[in-house]
Amino acid sequence: MPVDQIATAVARVETALGCPLPSDFRDFVLSPEHADSVETVSFLDQVDSGVWDEDFPFEPHPHRFDVDSAITKIIESDDMDEGFAQLNAFLDESFDKPARRGAVVLGEDFCTDDRYLLVLRGLSRGQVWFSAINYNQVLVTPVHHPVTGSPLGFSQWYQLWLNPYRLTAQKPKKLNEAGIAHVRLLSPETQTALQYHAAHGQLRGLAESAISRIRKKTDVPESAEFLDPYSNQWKPVRKAVVAIWLGGQIPQ
Repeated sequence: MPVDQIATAVARVETALGCPLPSDFRDFVLSPEHADSVETVSFLDQVDSGVWDEDFPFEPHPHRFDVDSAITKIIESDDMDEGFAQLNAFLDESFDKPARRGAVVLGEDFCTDDRYLLVLRGLSRGQVWFSAINYNQVLVTPVHHPVTGSPLGFSQWYQLWLNPYRLTAQKPKKLNEAGIAHVRLLSPETQTALQYHAAHGQLRGLAESAISRIRKKTDVPESAEFLDPYSNQWKPVRKAVVAIWLGGQIPQ
């Protein structure tokens, strides 16, 4: 879409909001290079349907509902159809509809209905949130930075989508407890992670030109080290795993 039409859409939403879009998101959607991005197109698709004149209602902490227990009670009841109808109505009114107030959907998994949202109005304005509202889990929560634990703004969240792989010496169990996905060293994601560390001055003892030739652990020099983002210490590459920061950290 032409940038002037996007600017018109931005102006309409800001008028309805009563405040500007968060500056990093505003700059993004108004940039010609992002005119056809998923995030910009998603924003434009919601201009007419968004609830812009209300604050995002959730307090800045995870909000959960024990859907497993609810389903168990329904299965044990005399009228399952009525039970599921009531459950769906409850989830819609208590979680799904409120999560759309004063927020824009940045991306959505249409198989699971998992969504990333950017809050445009209210206490959490400028923060990225995650919502999963289905029969597997019900969770509406701010998204945190995988290392600092601070809430993610749009720019930080977007950069983690672009560059999600990092080497770390953290134990897999600890990453699991924090809800951080990970894969072993020499998985397909390893070269991407090494290239990121090299580009940011966080890799030594391994030439950037040699990264693409790594096929097995012995191809990595024993002296090769990387700067671990969790400890801010240099660690041996051979002992690393690859953390996946895609979308940020979702509280467990």
